[in-house]
Amino acid sequence: METVFIKVDRFLLPHVQGYIDHVKKACGDICALSSSGGLDEISLLAHRMKGEGSAYGLDEVSAAGKDIMSLAEAGDAAGVRERALSLIKYLERVKVI
Repeated sequence: METVFIKVDRFLLPHVQGYIDHVKKACGDICALSSSGGLDEISLLAHRMKGEGSAYGLDEVSAAGKDIMSLAEAGDAAGVRERALSLIKYLERVKVI
């Protein structure tokens, strides 16, 4: 897979990797919740990702948050899981510069 280079403001650079790790954990939580029917909690986690992602220069996190929120609201647990897993795979390719 190809590396995705994300350029961020130098003031954010020390914090972005921690945020990426936080989002990966949230995606793992979302996957677990999708199996147990926690769609309301998923919506809350996704809403946070939607709002925070772009602030860190990670527009894909915001887009995924929006998608996951919509899928959770529609009751599509399988879609939620699939989108969360795709975000994890994406973040594993990200190199912050």
